[in-house]
This record gives sequence, structure tokens and C-alpha cells, in this order.
Amino acid sequence: MLTRRDQVQSYQFLIQRVTSALTMRETDPLTPPFRRFVITGFGSIVVACIVMAVAGIYGLLNPGGNESWRTGDQVILERETGALYVFRDSRLYRAANYASALLLLGKNAGTIDVSRNSLLGVPRGPEVGIAGAPNGLPQPENLLHGPWSLCSRRVTDTNGAHLASTVLIVGDTAPGRSLAGEEGFLADNIETGDEYLVVNGYRHKITDSRAAKVGLALNQEPLVQVGSAWLDALPAGVDLAPMPIPGRGGPSAFPGALVGQVMVVRTVGGPPQYYVALAEGLRPVSEVESALLFASQDTAAAYPGGMPAGPREIDPAQAAAMTLPAAPESGPEQLPRTRPRMSGLAAPDAVVCGSFQGVQSPAPATIALGAALPVSDSDLVTARRTRAGTSLADRILIAPGSGALVESMQGTEGPGTVQLITEQGVRYPLASRDVVGMLGYSPSDVVSLPAALVARVPEGAALDPAAAGTVLLQN
Repeated sequence: MLTRRDQVQSYQFLIQRVTSALTMRETDPLTPPFRRFVITGFGSIVVACIVMAVAGIYGLLNPGGNESWRTGDQVILERETGALYVFRDSRLYRAANYASALLLLGKNAGTIDVSRNSLLGVPRGPEVGIAGAPNGLPQPENLLHGPWSLCSRRVTDTNGAHLASTVLIVGDTAPGRSLAGEEGFLADNIETGDEYLVVNGYRHKITDSRAAKVGLALNQEPLVQVGSAWLDALPAGVDLAPMPIPGRGGPSAFPGALVGQVMVVRTVGGPPQYYVALAEGLRPVSEVESALLFASQDTAAAYPGGMPAGPREIDPAQAAAMTLPAAPESGPEQLPRTRPRMSGLAAPDAVVCGSFQGVQSPAPATIALGAALPVSDSDLVTARRTRAGTSLADRILIAPGSGALVESMQGTEGPGTVQLITEQGVRYPLASRDVVGMLGYSPSDVVSLPAALVARVPEGAALDPAAAGTVLLQN
């Protein structure tokens, strides 16, 4: 009888014949199937190993064969250490940072990764660059072109004292409800005690508290406590105070009036027109100006018999005959002509934000009240104040990896200073507009913003090509 072993061998022989018939069309070939493929594959592996061994031996005997960096057109990155070099005048100069390397080359150059061995034996120059310049720059596509927002809120420290916390949001609008029209509120600088009327994006300092609060009925309005950094970012308007009246209490050309007295003409279907008596006649004033004058303690000199209950009503024809030219108004920073509508969201600890679209916007800032103070894990904390005393935003909120290229404008006309803001929440002034291209950006990337707002960001080193070659460490 057949043994188990004989049966297994018979089965294997049968399978071999079937396989040969399918692959080679012959049941009993002289050579086993796939022999050629096996031999070819094994030979290829042997040849590859020999080539790799030869290449490795050559690399050990001749290290550092990369010479493409010698063109001097690229920033050289040493692979093992991350050190940056610039090759010029047949020497390698180590750059203090990436921005310095680009400025030293004078153009937006690429970066080449080179091994340490490839740089062996090359003469070295001193370490050069701008100390404190950025070592990383935002990519052009990551620059933020949106509005900036500055928010402030009263907080309490561990000792129970009230402080103002200010957050600058780069490239995003402020939360909260925007104030409409001539809606405004009273602000109290928690650091100095000065009070302001904030309306139409301007801050009007209250220099005569009694005249302002009595004349405009502001005594019961809450004061929103804010910090200097927030107030200083708003453009300053005309002080909220009575206009000066020379010769108050003296005779006026208007019959029966003394200099400094306030008059009003009321007509059916139209708003009242207010005047103040001067020596030469009547000067038209706004409702706000007349209210401030009438509530001023100095105006009592124009009423020897005591202050009346309100302005004196006069005939329109009389007023027209004695009207002087109105005082010229120089711009939107003037006081509002009518009493502002005070916001119902105002409170001592309310969050107030201002969004700045650009210097060409109709209003310098859009004011919003009633939102939560923005917070983020990537907030950057500042020193709160510069050595020169400029108030900084307490925290800078900017998306990681992003940045901004802004033109810091003192007004709406003339060129400003272009500055680069990095993800570290630091601004770097550019020595000229040519530096924009050296850093890899285009003029269209620049956004114009008020200088008072940009100044809330801590300032870093100026990016000047002339300073990029400054020796920092001699060999």
C-alpha cells in the first residue's frame, strides 16, 4: 500500500505539472517555472547593493560635494545646525536672522539646504545682521488685510484695584453692537481720571465738566471705564467745553443784549437756530455750543440780573439783520451739532471696541459696545508701556503663522511708514518701500492704518539694508 509520504509526493508532482501547463504550456519542462525571474531579481539586488556600497565609499572619501551655494544668490541653511549664511566676496557670513540675510542679499532670495561638510574649509567672515530682526517672516498669502480692532474693559486685580485690560485684534472686526449715527457714550480714563465724550469715532475731552454735564444733561449717564491705550488710538476731537467769548458782559450791537448772552429763533416746522451775542452782532452756534455756553459759570457775567431759565427768544427778522458769519468748521473732529443719543449699553465695566478699516474710511473707527472681551490661547502679552511712556495694548491677538504689512499714517494725505507685524506681536519699521520687495511682498499687500492705532503694538528693530551688514560678533 502507498504510504502517506508517497501520497504527498504524488500530490505535489500533480500540482507541479498543472502549474507548468498553465505558465509554460508544457507539463514536463526541462527547467522549473519562474527560474528566469528569480535569477534576474536576485541579480538586480546584488548590483544595487554594489552601487550603493561604491557611492557610500566615495562619499566617505570625498565629503561635501555640493557647490551650488557659491553663486551667492541664496540664503544658505546649514542642515545640521540651522545656521544661516550669506556667501559674498569668497567668504561665508553668518546672518543673525532670516530678515538680515535677505536684506544683506538685497532681494527676495530662496533658501538652499547645505550640509556642514559642504561648507568645510570655506573662509568665514564675522557674524552680521540686525539684532532683534525677525527670524521668520509670514508668507505673502498669510498676510492679514482686514480691519484692526482694539477692545478695552475694566477688570479687577488681586488687590481689588480697578484696571483696564486692552486687547488688539489684528485683521478682524470687533464684536458687539456697533453704535449707529451720532450715538455715543461717556468714557473715563481709568489711569488718569480724564473724561471724554466718544461719538462718531472721535474722543472729545471734557474740560468743563459742569457745563458739559448740565448743559447736555449727562449727569445721569454712566461712565465706561477704559484704558489710555484704547483712548489714545481714537483721533482727538475738539474739547467738549464752552467756546471762548471775548469781552463777555460788555455791550453788543444787538439791541438790548450783552456780549455772551445766548439767543434762539424758533420757527414752525424747523429746528431752532441758536446765536451768541458778540460786540459786532449775533454769531450762529449749534445746539451743543449754545447748551455749553448757557451752562457755563462764566456766562453769568453776561446776565447781571441773574441767569434766566433759558435762551432769549428773538424775532427771525431781527436775527437776520444782525447775523455775523458762522465760525468755520475745520473737519469731522468738530463737536456734534446736536446732543448725541447716549447708548443704553454703556456701563462702568462694559467692553468697548473700536474697529479701524483704514485712514480713508468715512469714520475713523466703528465703535461697538456690549461684547465679551476676546481671549485666545495664542494671546501675546506686552509690557503695557514703552520706555518713552506710550501706552501699548496689554495683549495682541493675531493668528499663528500670519502677519500684516501696514502703512502707519499720521493723516489721510502723504506717505507713512511701512511696518511689518509678525506672529510674535511685534512691529518692525521698514527703512524704505524697497524693503517690501526684498522681503518677498508686493505694494498691494500694504494696508493703511492710523499711526495712533499701530503704535499700540510693541516696536522692534528697524529693517534697514544698510544695517544688515553690521558686525555683531567678530571671528
